[in-house]
Amino acid sequence: MGVYIELPEGYDVGDIDISSLLSNGVISAEWHPTEIGDYDNDGVKDLIVKFNREAVKSILSLGTQTISIRGTVSGIPLQGTTQWT
Repeated sequence: MGVYIELPEGYDVGDIDISSLLSNGVISAEWHPTEIGDYDNDGVKDLIVKFNREAVKSILSLGTQTISIRGTVSGIPLQGTTQWT
């Protein structure tokens, strides 16, 4: 499962500590592949990271679920959520 992370102005996605990223508090981000780009073409850089799809599915039930991502950027906590069906 790929996740695109954008940060507010003043923060750089290149400073995200990939080793700190957890999905729903338990599934670590994979080290590869990662890429910085502008996936949604909005002029704001984003970082794509991958989480093991089967591991994520194993902690979810059927239907729309909220997936949370937590980690750090330059030592500052970051958190975001998205919906997955």
